Amino acid sequence: MRLLYVCTDFGIPPTGTKGASVHLRAITRALAELGHEVPLLSPLGSPDKDHPVRALLPSGCPTARKTAKTLRRWLQSHDLDETVGKELRPLLWGAEMPERALQAIGDSTPSAIVERLSLFGHVGLDLARALDVPLVVEVNAVLTEEARSFRNLGFGGLAETIERRVLEQADEIITVSAPLAQRLSRSRRGSGSGLGIAREKIHVVPNGVDLRQFDPGAPGLPDRRTCRHALGL
Repeated sequence: MRLLYVCTDFGIPPTGTKGASVHLRAITRALAELGHEVPLLSPLGSPDKDHPVRALLPSGCPTARKTAKTLRRWLQSHDLDETVGKELRPLLWGAEMPERALQAIGDSTPSAIVERLSLFGHVGLDLARALDVPLVVEVNAVLTEEARSFRNLGFGGLAETIERRVLEQADEIITVSAPLAQRLSRSRRGSGSGLGIAREKIHVVPNGVDLRQFDPGAPGLPDRRTCRHALGL
């Protein structure tokens, strides 16, 4: 199959060393090694040249970069919080990219689109509806809640609206844990708050380990008891 993988998060460079960047490369590599063609749509290009996945479009969006930079500079000069300046960049990128992506896709329509849930990210959903193909959303956290807990969120209401739209209209959702699946599906009218997403379309696929790099059975490694003793666990 041809699976278009979409990650609109400007904080997740495909060549980066942070966990989310490693995760992006691992997921797309695994799909490619299963025999799928996996173009990547990201504002930050593609992984290194030895990776089997290539970018659908060149990195960058001059309009988004220039406008967001101008707004951030103005906010700083007036001693104002520059959060909304940072949030403007993915919003402008998301407004411009669907048309360019459709042109790049041409007649090579993907069998499905996989979109990593991102703040203000909706390009995967827009493309799936334009191409009439299924959308699978990969959820690693309820990002609007995470953002409000650990950093400022200027356009919070807009971020929540986009997030809910993507989750509600996705054909399937993959979460990394059962508690996260419950968090998405639990109704606000039930016990505790929740998003009320249909539980039958949510699937739990826990994060894994690439055993080619981390093999617990490799010769010469100490056993679990020895490791726990050495670490005081």
